[in-house]
Amino acid sequence: MKQFILWQIENAKSLPEKLKIIFLKFRDSIKIPLAHTRLPSNIAWLMSAIITFCDYACDKCLMSKQDADDFKTKAFETFNEIGTEQAKSANDEQPVEMFLTALREILMTNQKRIVDLNANPTYEAWETFNSIGFEDKQYYYLLCGETRSAVLDYYRRQNRTFPVSSKRLYRDMYNCGMLIRKDGESENTYTEKFCGMGVSVRIFKLTKRSVDFNVSGMKPLVTKQ
Repeated sequence: MKQFILWQIENAKSLPEKLKIIFLKFRDSIKIPLAHTRLPSNIAWLMSAIITFCDYACDKCLMSKQDADDFKTKAFETFNEIGTEQAKSANDEQPVEMFLTALREILMTNQKRIVDLNANPTYEAWETFNSIGFEDKQYYYLLCGETRSAVLDYYRRQNRTFPVSSKRLYRDMYNCGMLIRKDGESENTYTEKFCGMGVSVRIFKLTKRSVDFNVSGMKPLVTKQ
């Protein structure tokens, strides 16, 4: 390691420009579907380090040029394979999809309920049936704290963690057209007082047609007489 550092000092004038060329070459050539935008840069930096070390090894007769070329090729292939697997894994567990998967399971197994506003529910019904939100014909109005707690518990029971904050989740759902903001407002959540419930609650609003589960067929909860 000492000799490698000394070699870099000896080549300090030429290395920065050379490293820049190597970095830009690999960064611009890496095309991994679904990858994070920083992944090509990360691989490019790794390749810059590999190539620099190979140049040192060749210069000191520690490695033949052919062996160095083979090593660089293998390193690039390996980094691409790892990057592709990482991108695929991240895509398989996108926060929005993870949220919907948990929510779907929670609702369809009746661990939690959604109150049908068309049934004019009472506040007592909402409390008694462990509800996490409301629905009408077009939208789900999900309670922020209760819904997140239910999702976190769902993954905790599987020894997994939910990867993002509520703020990031709401932003992602808004960006993909699922989450509807209150007219004229920029916040992704807002306080709403539902008719007959007697309390104001913090909710986020999702379009039913953008969510691939539907609990509208459930029997309504206790209604006003």
